[in-house]
Amino acid sequence: MRRTIPNAKVVAHFLNSLKRFSAALVIAAVFVGSGLPTLLRTWSGRKIPDDFLVVYDGARAMSNHVDIYAGTGGMYIYSPFLAFIFQPLAVLSERAAAIVWLALSGSIIFAAAIIAARTVAQRWRLSQSDFSIPWLISATALVLSFAKIRSDFTLGQTDCLILIGLVGILCWKDRRPLVAGFIAGATANIKYLALIFVPYFLIKRNFRAAIASIISFLFFFILPAVEIGLRPIKTCAIDALAVLNKVVGEHNLINLETAGRTAKPVVNSVTWDHSVSLTSSILRLTRAHELSDVLGATLIFILFAAILVAIVFIGRSNGVNLFRALAAKSASRDPGTGTIEWAGLIVLALIFGPQTTARHMILLMLVYTVAMAIILAQKRRGPQIALISSMMATALALSLPFRETGSHPSLVALKLIGTASWCALVLILCVVWIGSRTISSNSSFNSC
Repeated sequence: MRRTIPNAKVVAHFLNSLKRFSAALVIAAVFVGSGLPTLLRTWSGRKIPDDFLVVYDGARAMSNHVDIYAGTGGMYIYSPFLAFIFQPLAVLSERAAAIVWLALSGSIIFAAAIIAARTVAQRWRLSQSDFSIPWLISATALVLSFAKIRSDFTLGQTDCLILIGLVGILCWKDRRPLVAGFIAGATANIKYLALIFVPYFLIKRNFRAAIASIISFLFFFILPAVEIGLRPIKTCAIDALAVLNKVVGEHNLINLETAGRTAKPVVNSVTWDHSVSLTSSILRLTRAHELSDVLGATLIFILFAAILVAIVFIGRSNGVNLFRALAAKSASRDPGTGTIEWAGLIVLALIFGPQTTARHMILLMLVYTVAMAIILAQKRRGPQIALISSMMATALALSLPFRETGSHPSLVALKLIGTASWCALVLILCVVWIGSRTISSNSSFNSC
């Protein structure tokens, strides 16, 4: 009998299926390992996630037409829109609601990881022949973000909504600017860092998206008024200013007594030792030496401007026009360019946030996704090693000061100077450098 030689396409399909299955197992292990402890604690009634309880109490207060701020003892510092959309969970008991939110949160993080990986893989032209690549990219990003995902589950946080919102902006910002702006405004009502896309839209002359972002933000902020009226919304706006006031500085920007309040919001200062942002690190340094906050703010602005200039210069030195208006004739049309800009904005929002904790760095999962796509698109070993090293260094720095081994003073000091943010900065500079070189190389190859 003649031996049958397997068709090459059949073998390739089998290997791709095997890789996708392996990546799916890794993804499942990440979610089981990070979420199961919280699920068991919540199911047994031993511990309800603290941050979830704040939002849950805020949603119950809104349902009962009670002032959200008073109903949570000053702990609720978010937009009223968050409490508004959490009201369906408020009809459940605390334990049942926490379990449902844990399941929803895990599902949203998984969806964000897969959609981001597929979108980025398409933009870098990676998934045409290998359908397992998005799964491999998302599995790697989730593994590197394991500790942050676990923290998110432990606290019952809402960062999953930021993740899916940022992914939505990536998917629609070029094809449907109005949709992207709508998503940006809604996402900013969960965490204000999404507002960084408004100046980005303006720089890109995407005015429809910028206007839609502002209108969407105001619309969703005011939306709960259909249930509780406009006066509580005005009070929430004053509370938001009060939170900003307490975070940024020592002096009152507004008088809370004008809103019938005498209490102050329960929020930490910009110099909070849990914040790993460069903004917090610089202000901790200047205030420790009794220097003016004006000097600190100047240093922060100079550093921000220098980083932005460096990103643009690195890209343009490799023939890629980052943060250039789409209408410009010389602007790069390669779809990978948009993913680099998107990742850069996420990093800038995180490392210059007034109060970015290590947990907030779960958003770097999206940056890891872009970095992994560039690694697969880049065939040279040196750049691949540089990107892998910067990703691993960032994930390691986010674990400081390693609670399992004790809070050694030197490790605490590394956290206080914002080592995690510096590592994230190195990561995005590597993404810009290697990504722009890859785009230029591909363009040169395609033009031959």
